[in-house]
Amino acid sequence: MLVASEAAFRAWCGWRAAALSAGIACAIAACGSGSSSLPRASIAITLAAGEAALRQHDYYAAEQLFLQVIKRRPTQVAAYYDLGIAYQDQHDYRDALRAYNRAQALDENFVPAIYNRAALISRIDPQFAMFLYRRVIALQPDSPTAYLNLGLLEASLGPSAHAEAERDLAKAVKMEPSLAARIPRSLRAGLSTAGRSKTHS
Repeated sequence: MLVASEAAFRAWCGWRAAALSAGIACAIAACGSGSSSLPRASIAITLAAGEAALRQHDYYAAEQLFLQVIKRRPTQVAAYYDLGIAYQDQHDYRDALRAYNRAQALDENFVPAIYNRAALISRIDPQFAMFLYRRVIALQPDSPTAYLNLGLLEASLGPSAHAEAERDLAKAVKMEPSLAARIPRSLRAGLSTAGRSKTHS
C-alpha cells in the first residue's frame, strides 16, 4: 500500500493515462518481444504502458517498461519515480529509495519523489524526514498530508516540539478536515487553539 497521499501526488502525471490503448498494448508487446522488426514505442507511450501495468499490479511488466524508458532516456525523472512506486508497492523499500533519490537528483524540486522519500525514511531518520516534508511544503504549500506527517513526527520528539506539532497538525486539518481522524486523541485538543494562535500572530 502506498503512503497516504501518494495518489494525490501521482495526479501530476495523469495526462499520460490518456494514451491510446492501442499504443499501450503495442508498448507492452514490444517489451516482451525479442523481435527487432517492431517499431520502438515512444517514451510517453512506454511510460503510460508502465503506469497501466502498475495500476493492474503487474509489477514485472511495469518494472521492465520503466527500465526500458530509463535505458533509452537516462534523464527521465518520471520513469525513476514510477519505478520507485513499483518497488514500494512490493515492499522493496531500499530499491524504492534508490529510485526516488535518482529522480530527485535529476530534479531537486520534484515533489512526489521528495514526499515518498520522507515517508520511507521517517522511522529510521525522523529528523531528515522532517527536513524533506518541510521541503515539500515549501514547494507545495497546499499539501495537507505533508503537514500531517510533519506534525506527527514533531509530536514524536516530545514536549519540546509539541507547539510546533500542533500548529502543523492544525494546518493539515484546516486544509483537509478528514485528516483529524488520523491524529491521536491526545493531540487533537490543542488543534483549535493552535489554529487560532496562528491566525492572530
